[in-house]
Amino acid sequence: MEIPRIFNPSRRKGLHKERLQMSGEDYAELFKISILFQDAIKIILDRREDKPLDLLQEYFSVALKGEHVLLRDFSFISSSQYNRSCFINQVAKIFHTNPYFKIITALDYHQCLCLLCSDFPRSLVLEVSKIVPVHPSYQNNSEKPENYISTLSNEPSLFDKFDIEEFRQGAEMFFFYSEFMEKLKTLFSELSSGDFSIENEVMISLAYSGINSIYSRTRFSLFLFPPIEIVQEALLSKAQGKLQLPLDELYLVDEIGDKLNASGAIGYKDLCLALMKNPEIALEIERQYQIPNNHEEELKKLATEEPSSIEPSSQSSRRVRTKKKR
Repeated sequence: MEIPRIFNPSRRKGLHKERLQMSGEDYAELFKISILFQDAIKIILDRREDKPLDLLQEYFSVALKGEHVLLRDFSFISSSQYNRSCFINQVAKIFHTNPYFKIITALDYHQCLCLLCSDFPRSLVLEVSKIVPVHPSYQNNSEKPENYISTLSNEPSLFDKFDIEEFRQGAEMFFFYSEFMEKLKTLFSELSSGDFSIENEVMISLAYSGINSIYSRTRFSLFLFPPIEIVQEALLSKAQGKLQLPLDELYLVDEIGDKLNASGAIGYKDLCLALMKNPEIALEIERQYQIPNNHEEELKKLATEEPSSIEPSSQSSRRVRTKKKR
């Protein structure tokens, strides 16, 4: 089998082919389709309308538009990769299409998210505020008035001001890949000597070995992890100053270990910023949200179709006849 190359889009085609070859049960488990059915059934039972199939068709029409995550709790919007992608899409559509404010505090951005999800965790926004660079116009803390930071807050970074688009990139990554980001922070904490700080640097080779171990241990889990090639690219971008790697060269995945075993260090904040700035991260998240063509007409046809009108396939008919003969 040909080894995939970093930065090579052909890998995604291979993953798409694998997805098409999956069984229905595996596909439903991987993308957590049961969550949507459970949610739809709960709504049908609560409303108890005369035409439940029409309500089911309406629910999935809304779900395919990505609007089923609006005004829902955090446990629901984060329950599947599709729901997470839909929520990100709705945030971008509502707050980022033509933003009135170009600069925003982390606390204000959290309040915007709470308008769509009332219990969106502030801790996630706080993590982003510690990673995303403060807007250049507000980097000098000495210029802030004495009452700029509330005395009731133990997290002054929530009151820093950021470019709204940069903060969106960080928030999307920390939300969509929350499990991976938590494991990544734990890894750097374990590798750091002394008290952990997001600025502390560890050997790139140790970070790479630890990340590889995380991927190998969780490859059969349902956690949402960014493609390993994106992480390797982020590490390489930090190591290029030491290794003097050609910017236009492609590397085989098996070769990366040798390239990253050289001297060099990286911090948790540096790696997060490199991931956040990588355009492939945004593309991977966006690809989870795709609206099929003519989905409303197809759903309406399926919802109104009588069960008796569904003709069994020729293969199933042959099986029935064979069973009768036996």
